[in-house]
Amino acid sequence: MMPSIAKPVLKWAGGKRQLLNVIDQHLPAEVMDGKITRYHEPMMGGGAVFFHMVEKYGATIEEYYISDYNWDLFVMYRVIQSKLPGLILELRKLADEYHPLPPTQKGDKDGARIRMFKRIRDEYNEDKWNRTMYQKDGLTFRTEFSKEWVRRSALTIFLNRNCFNGLYRVNKNGKFNVPHGRYSKPEIVGEKNLKAVNKALRGYIFQ
Repeated sequence: MMPSIAKPVLKWAGGKRQLLNVIDQHLPAEVMDGKITRYHEPMMGGGAVFFHMVEKYGATIEEYYISDYNWDLFVMYRVIQSKLPGLILELRKLADEYHPLPPTQKGDKDGARIRMFKRIRDEYNEDKWNRTMYQKDGLTFRTEFSKEWVRRSALTIFLNRNCFNGLYRVNKNGKFNVPHGRYSKPEIVGEKNLKAVNKALRGYIFQ
């Protein structure tokens, strides 16, 4: 059986999965012949380019330094990298509650799935997360691992998989405000891909 190739965990604005062949054509020749052995990506986003580089050039690129200014992305990748079983468990709980609920129909303003989505969104937007997100100055992001990150990452993935068009959007107060989407059976856990992403991130530095 062919090993799974990691794919983006989230739908992300500006994703480059459709441009990978074009990006390959513009890479330095030293990448192709193995002379470049270090890769930096300051804005990882959904990760399509990084996963492609690991898959295609992983035999010669030895060091990967990846980052993103979005705190939720930073947290999610760190959790996938080091706490994957806990994340899968949290996602299964959410999926087991959500999937049996009646799917939302066109024009629905209310419904069991919408109410659950709003409850999860409200949890995601609670001010309590600020203590986990920011240093005492209220501006600098925390980077030391917290056990609360597993739940936060599960919420990020759940909202992304079930919100309208998979958007990530926050208001001026930093609160996620995308409404519920309409999908009959969205993939919430995606365990196979999460394991592939975990493998792709293994040993690399996310900062």
